[in-house]
Amino acid sequence: MTNQRFFMTMLFAVMVIAFVACEKDDTDNTEKNANPSEAVGPIDDVVTGEAVNLFYTSATLYGYVNNNLQNITSMGIVYGTDSEGSKLVRTGTKATVSSFDPGTNNRRFSVQLTDLKPNTTYYYYAFAGIKTANNILSFTTPGESEICPDSQHPHLIDLDLPSGTKWACCNVGALSSEQYGDYYAWGEKYTKKVYDPHTYQYWHEYGPPTDIGSDIAGTQYDVATEEWGKTWCLPTSEQCKELINETTSKWTSRYGVNGRIFTGKNGNVIFLPATGQRIQDGVFDVETYGYYWSSTNKNSVNANGFYFNNSSMTCTEFGCCFGCTVRPVQSK
Repeated sequence: MTNQRFFMTMLFAVMVIAFVACEKDDTDNTEKNANPSEAVGPIDDVVTGEAVNLFYTSATLYGYVNNNLQNITSMGIVYGTDSEGSKLVRTGTKATVSSFDPGTNNRRFSVQLTDLKPNTTYYYYAFAGIKTANNILSFTTPGESEICPDSQHPHLIDLDLPSGTKWACCNVGALSSEQYGDYYAWGEKYTKKVYDPHTYQYWHEYGPPTDIGSDIAGTQYDVATEEWGKTWCLPTSEQCKELINETTSKWTSRYGVNGRIFTGKNGNVIFLPATGQRIQDGVFDVETYGYYWSSTNKNSVNANGFYFNNSSMTCTEFGCCFGCTVRPVQSK
């Protein structure tokens, strides 16, 4: 049993990021955005909070409820395009939630809005039970991105790469180029709450993980193929290297989201947000690093991918059990 524990400890220890060749530096040191969701607790019974994660057709809105207000069974946001409060009450759309955000001491709740219109100003206020906030706030959704011709994602973006590979405009699970999308362990096709060896589908307690192949592009283990159809797949490690080496890249912020914009020789661009990585039950390095899977397996413990920050891009490998994002491709 002692030997088995030692083997498991050593196997988990090798699941660390290994830096390999294919590094490309730049000197842009854009400052990380502050987290907009850290707000002061409310004084009134109900206070309308900030709007964050603004995209063409979606947004996240916050509300706050005083700790003295008890027995709240429902709360939410009323929103619409009427700026006058009395009209907003009559014509606004009500979006409700039934619980507060976990881990918040100031009784915060959040509402995710979808099906919004691009380049449109919305007005909103919070409510809890029969109580309504006194403050009405507003936000404006951004206009359509120059990356995509419309909001019917995903789109194929031709970066004039030597291999003829075309990259998707957004991540799997995202509704726009700037959204993070979903996080997946390598070879898995579903999201989950915890990403570690014990929740990894192909993990074995007393032996190496199941070998599902050295390249899973287009196979039953490819989440891009599963979610978007057989013409889409994970990029190979060679396609990731090609993206880094055959385009110019710059760290930037689009609509408040940090990431890298890659420009092909033909002038076409894609934006990859700095999504961070999911390890156990947390998300790490959001807004400072982007971690993306390839279809290529280094071994049954680590798989290839690439990561970037505000100064470099590197083809590397990650522990298969950890959660990374996926940017699909179509090959020529």
